Amino acid sequence: MTYEWALSALKRLAPGWTPDVMVTDEDAALSAAIRNQMSPSLAIILCQWHIRQNMQKHARKHLLDQDQYELMMSDFDEIRDARTVDQLNDARDAFLEHWQHSYPQLCDYLDEKLSAEHLWVAAYINRHPHMGTKVTSRAEGAHATLKNWLHSRHGNLFTVTQALKNHFIVQQNQILSDLENDRAKIPVTILGDPFYVQVARTASRYALNLIKQQDEMSRRPSNVLADNELPEIITCSCIITITLGLPCMHQLAKLRAIGKSIPLNWIHPQWRTASDLPHVQVARLLDPLLPQQRKNLARVTSSGRMMTGNEIAEQNFQRKVRRCKNCHQAGHNSSKCLLPCGRCKGDHQLGQCPL
Repeated sequence: MTYEWALSALKRLAPGWTPDVMVTDEDAALSAAIRNQMSPSLAIILCQWHIRQNMQKHARKHLLDQDQYELMMSDFDEIRDARTVDQLNDARDAFLEHWQHSYPQLCDYLDEKLSAEHLWVAAYINRHPHMGTKVTSRAEGAHATLKNWLHSRHGNLFTVTQALKNHFIVQQNQILSDLENDRAKIPVTILGDPFYVQVARTASRYALNLIKQQDEMSRRPSNVLADNELPEIITCSCIITITLGLPCMHQLAKLRAIGKSIPLNWIHPQWRTASDLPHVQVARLLDPLLPQQRKNLARVTSSGRMMTGNEIAEQNFQRKVRRCKNCHQAGHNSSKCLLPCGRCKGDHQLGQCPL
């Protein structure tokens, strides 16, 4: 049994199955099978959790100090979460500047991973409709649940098929129950609002809550359109439309300006609560970015004398002061910043921002 056989069997079971994105781990055989069996337009995303875990394993071998270890992982997170290619290059340069002389092995490993940056860095994968799934934990959780129903690795074909059948029946009933709750229970925050009349009972509560957040941001004083400002000329760089298939605050502001409600065809079929609703293919607003051609930096192999401890300490002291990208203060990073989000001015932290 091979990956290609498994994918071909899955295609025969679901002839209309045409995913836009597949999330996988760093298995070369699986990636090759996906390329051979699936559509050329399919986007592959490497699990960000596994990428970070591999970086942690390599960092632990060299960094015994906990503060240094956390600082390096924070620098790596800046690279992983870079929203643009410019931010990615800046984060990579900062990482190399800070760690190249002390731990060149880790910098070499980072450059090796960045050779496939288009598969896991946010600046690239956020141009695909991944619906918020950037890790393989959901598939691994489903596999673990299925194994619990089997109870034991020993059994015959009858007991295994019965266990699988019972598992899928319970799973289907749970999904139908969740869909019914989404149709029956409208979030209190949008109850009675004519702006949501077309989507209140046809979109999931999770999607409605995300749309409500965007709607609230669109009505903040800094985002409200001026009287002489036309909605058509507002530029937008929001990623929620591409990654989740939901309207962003700029689109919602345009609708409110002309007095219309949110149309159903603005909601990706992923968030629909009924299968008989008309299927709409959400257009890709951003073209995928091509990976950059990087030149790997050679490891420092000087033939001169080794630096003394005082010289190393002075060199580390003279390095660039690191600042939080949320409040721009020194002494901490954005993951430990106590101030609210500086991106959307919300009450949550920067790492929890939906933008």
